Amino acid sequence: MRPDSQALIWDAALSREAIVQYITGRTQQDYDNDRMFRRAVEREFQITGEALAQLRRTDPAVDDSTVWEVATTRAPILLSRLDAIAENLGNTT
Repeated sequence: MRPDSQALIWDAALSREAIVQYITGRTQQDYDNDRMFRRAVEREFQITGEALAQLRRTDPAVDDSTVWEVATTRAPILLSRLDAIAENLGNTT
C-alpha cells in the first residue's frame, strides 16, 4: 500500500467518525431545520467518497476484486447500520 493511500483511508475514517459525532444526540428534526448541520453531515459523506475514489484511482493494490469484496461484504453492514440510525432518529422526533 502506498503511503498516500494510508492518508486517504485516514481521511475517510475521520469523516465517518465526524458523522457519528455530529448526529449523536441530534434528531431528524434537527437535521431538517439546521442547514449548517445538514451541510456538515453531507460534506463528510462527500469527503469519504472522494477519498475512496482517489484511493481506487491511485493505488494499484486496490483492484476490482478488492472493491467487489468491500461492496458485497462490508457495504451491506454499513447500510444496515445506517438504516438502524435512520430508524432510531425517526423514533426520537
